[in-house]
Parts: sequence; C-alpha cells; structure tokens
Amino acid sequence: MEKLKLIVIAMRDRLMPSRNNRYVGNFKSWEDASQCCQKGYGDDVILDKVRAATHEVVAGRAAFERDSVLFYHAEYNWPLLTALWRLRAQCHNGIGVLDFGGALGSTYWQNRKMFEGIGRLRWSVVEQPKTVACGQKEFQNEQLVFYESVDECFAHEKIDLVFLGSVLNYIPDAQELLRMILAYGCDSVIVERTVVLNKAVKDRIVVQHVPPSIYPASYPLRLFSEASIRATFESMYDLEVEMTDPFPPLVLLNPWQVAYSKSYFWRAKRGKQQDADRNYCP
Repeated sequence: MEKLKLIVIAMRDRLMPSRNNRYVGNFKSWEDASQCCQKGYGDDVILDKVRAATHEVVAGRAAFERDSVLFYHAEYNWPLLTALWRLRAQCHNGIGVLDFGGALGSTYWQNRKMFEGIGRLRWSVVEQPKTVACGQKEFQNEQLVFYESVDECFAHEKIDLVFLGSVLNYIPDAQELLRMILAYGCDSVIVERTVVLNKAVKDRIVVQHVPPSIYPASYPLRLFSEASIRATFESMYDLEVEMTDPFPPLVLLNPWQVAYSKSYFWRAKRGKQQDADRNYCP
C-alpha cells in the first residue's frame, strides 16, 4: 500500500508540473546539474517578486510569504519560537540569530508578532549581494539586519542560534558551510525543512524545476543521506529534536528513491560550550 501511494505521488508530479516542483536526474556533480538549469535564485525577476511579496507582508496585507508566494493566515514556527524562549533564560543580554539564506527576512516577518515577549532580539540574514542590498535599503530595522557572508555576520553580531530553513539542499558545498558555521561554537542550530534520502548511503544531485505559477526557475539540489548530516554535527552537538515535516514524500525515478523533508534541533555539547558561552552569552 505504501509503495502504491508513492507511485501515485510520482505520477502526480509528472502529470501536473505546473502545480508541483519536479525533481529530475541523477548527476555526477553540482556543475553538471547547473548546466541543465535556467534562471537561478539570484535572478532579478525572482528578487523582484520576493521584494514585492515582502512589502505586502510588512504592510500587513498578508500574513507571510515563502518564495514570493503570499499566505493570508498566520502560521508561526513553534519549534523556532520554543528555541528562542529557551535561550532567553540563559542569554540575559539578548539573543542573536543568524538566518542563512533568509531572503528579505521571510521567517523574521512571519514570526515577528511572537518576538515581543522574548526581549532584545537581533535577527541577521546572510544572503546574496543583491538581496542584501535590497534588504538594507528597504527592510532593515533595529532588529533585522543583512550581511553578505557568515564571517561578516559573526564579526559584527553575537550569535546564539543559527537557523537553516530550507537552504542546505541548495548550497554547492553544504558540508563545508556547516563546518564553518559550527566552528564558531554557537549554542543552538536549527536545520529545518531539509530533504534527506530514505535509507541512502550517499547523496544524490538532481535538478528542481519550480512551478511557473511561482516563478520560472530551476536549481541544482543535493539530496542528503541522513548519515552525512548527522556526521557533521555529532562531534560538537547533541540532537535534541528530530521530526519529519508534514509534506508528501519526494519520489525519484531512475533510480527509484524516496526522500522526506526533515527538521533537526541541535544543541552544543555542554563540554564544548564553555568557551563559546563567553562569546555568545556574556
């Protein structure tokens, strides 16, 4: 019965490409996949759509946006908010968040009404240069700031929590990015909505085709073996929460594989955190 369900999902994705993301291929390298892609995330047309959608949210005409798609009923990120409230008890000088790949502050704007009781909060988005320039000019405020690199962000901000929301799959060398971020020793890391292959021993690189109803684009996408994600964290961080997100599984053909969207909450091991405490929770 489960396999029949997965076959139906695979057929739906192929028969209705205008309504669903499509994932195709099994590429040897990120570069090979890139050659089969059209517009990428940094394209001006995509940035303009995200910018317009963010203005709708800031003005209160929509509850939040995701990838430029507007939503009109509030949905709060309770795992993220729980982590922030937990940090509030130990970080008496305020909480710093690094939101890598956070667009123009999508997650910040979505949850901002729930930040009021947390106290002093500094939300730093690390993004591509054009997005950062737009964010600094049109959306930056006392809480929300924008940086072009992880190093620049850590040089200027006290970071307690790193938020990686639906972004790791789109990074050419995600493991290297993770190692660089974890070397700073912040208290908590949330890896959210990240697609991992079920029972796979190695990663798989595909091309994701975005539905034209959102915007015309295609990107390389790395589907992780879950073991590779865990191995990067386990020497320095403890896995406190793991959950499968409430989305349909991703069914891949040639060869047949199944992937799921998962989220993880990691906390620094107490023995590893003592030095970091001086930097991040003074």
